[in-house]
Amino acid sequence: MTFDETMMIFHERIVPILRDIAEMANQVTKATKQIQEYICEVRSALSNVESLSQYLFVVNNLANNQFVLTDFIPQDMIERREEEDINSLAAQYLISDQIVKNTITSCELSENRLFSQSIKAYDYSLYDLSILGLTAVLDQVLSIYSGLITNVNFRSRCDAIKTKINNKEDLYKNPHEGKLILIFLTYFKALELFAENSIFANPEPVLLNRHWIMHGRTKKEYTNLDCVKVLNMIYGTIQMGQLAQNDQ
Repeated sequence: MTFDETMMIFHERIVPILRDIAEMANQVTKATKQIQEYICEVRSALSNVESLSQYLFVVNNLANNQFVLTDFIPQDMIERREEEDINSLAAQYLISDQIVKNTITSCELSENRLFSQSIKAYDYSLYDLSILGLTAVLDQVLSIYSGLITNVNFRSRCDAIKTKINNKEDLYKNPHEGKLILIFLTYFKALELFAENSIFANPEPVLLNRHWIMHGRTKKEYTNLDCVKVLNMIYGTIQMGQLAQNDQ
């Protein structure tokens, strides 16, 4: 077989095979790239799910410790969620002077004498007096926004607001309403725990308890964090109450 014949066979038979192999290799490269991109997307999604899970873990922990969120949680606090107990973290990250001042202002209760005097007591570190006054104010706003003015049952008034909200449609359509979602996720649980029945013959509950405070049975030495918890309940009642009343 001559050289020319050999080259002709090479071009007719071998070159197409090599082209097919090259095309297959190109397709494999593309597929590999797509797989790598997909893996990156999956990893990113899993990372986002993990981050959301960590965030919601802290939110739930705050609710179970009667803390109504009035703003977003700092990332530092999320990262330290396992280092200290939730009350210590809340005291460090969620009750700064500026945050408390913003909450007080947002309540728009400057004309309410009891509220103003309770805040003054807070400013002077008279936390026992402050929490007593704030608890009474909470009762006031709960009656107003539930619409159950003559009802003295704390939990039924809270449930009335929740029912109104659940009966509404398209509650959280706008991104700026993210804070309302955080309030919703923490408010009702916090108030449920605050209103738990407690027999005075038994030891005083560890969590804040409306009955022990309002009926003068409490022996606790209250802190600024305790007062802010009730202040945030007031703020949450106003926000949830307005959400229940207003059209979206």
